[in-house]
Amino acid sequence: MGFRTWLGDVQYKDITTILTEAEFGQLKKFCAAIKELGSDIKKGDERYLQGVKLCKEIQTVYDKLNSKENQVLYEKILEEEIAFTMKRNNLSKDDIDKIYEEYPTNNRNRSTVFWVYDSIDEIIKEKGYGDELDYFVEESENYFDHKSLAQEWLKEKYITMCEGATIMLVELSGGRIALMRY
Repeated sequence: MGFRTWLGDVQYKDITTILTEAEFGQLKKFCAAIKELGSDIKKGDERYLQGVKLCKEIQTVYDKLNSKENQVLYEKILEEEIAFTMKRNNLSKDDIDKIYEEYPTNNRNRSTVFWVYDSIDEIIKEKGYGDELDYFVEESENYFDHKSLAQEWLKEKYITMCEGATIMLVELSGGRIALMRY
């Protein structure tokens, strides 16, 4: 996976940041320039030297992003994101702690937990097989053990959807199940 250059579409007015608008613009230009350098760069070649120059030019912005002041801002935003996630999904403090304890990255933004189901049966109906599930389940109940499949998902903690996305499952209090992007 290459360098992330997702800042291209982000607007300064839409984010909370310690950076000034000019610094944010510098960061966006840096990301675009790094992307333009491409991949398979060898140490010492022309593109490598261009990248080093770009890094030196943006160093003050990186220093600001790595500052204590930015860490304080980050912690504040993180608290807001967790509060939003708890409210949107009706999660308790214990539930959110369990989710983030089991989640393998430090990502704590509101898109991490994208759905909470009241039971494994809801996941079987909605996520297991797509839109035709109601018919499929009715027709296949005698041939396929849907409950065992769902229990296997919980045991493995991950399912791969037909479109290729990997979803992590965490069993919460009361039998509720949180699904997270992985």
